[in-house]
Amino acid sequence: MYILDRAASELSDGNTRQFYYSNRSYSYRKQGNNVREIKSMGSNKTERACPSLLKVTISKFDGKVSTSFWKTHCGHELEIGRIRLDDETRTIIAGKCYFLF
Repeated sequence: MYILDRAASELSDGNTRQFYYSNRSYSYRKQGNNVREIKSMGSNKTERACPSLLKVTISKFDGKVSTSFWKTHCGHELEIGRIRLDDETRTIIAGKCYFLF
C-alpha cells in the first residue's frame, strides 16, 4: 500500500507532482491524549525509509498522468497480518488457512 505523505507540488512548467510512499515507512506518530492502546502486533511502521514509491506527474495542459514506480521494498516483508483486508476477504483467507493446517 502507498500513502500520499504530503500535498502535491507545482513544477516550474505548470505540471503537478505527487509522491506516494510505502505505508510501512518511517515511525509511528502518536496523536491525541494517548488514550488508545498500541495494537497487539505493534505498529506497522518499520522505523526506516522504504525506497518503494510512486512518482505521479499530472500535466496542466492535457490532464495526462505519467507515473514512475520504484518496486523494491526494503526493511519489511509482505506479511498477511499487516495487510488491510475487508471482513469478507479476511474470512475467505482464514478458511483456506484452516484447511492447510
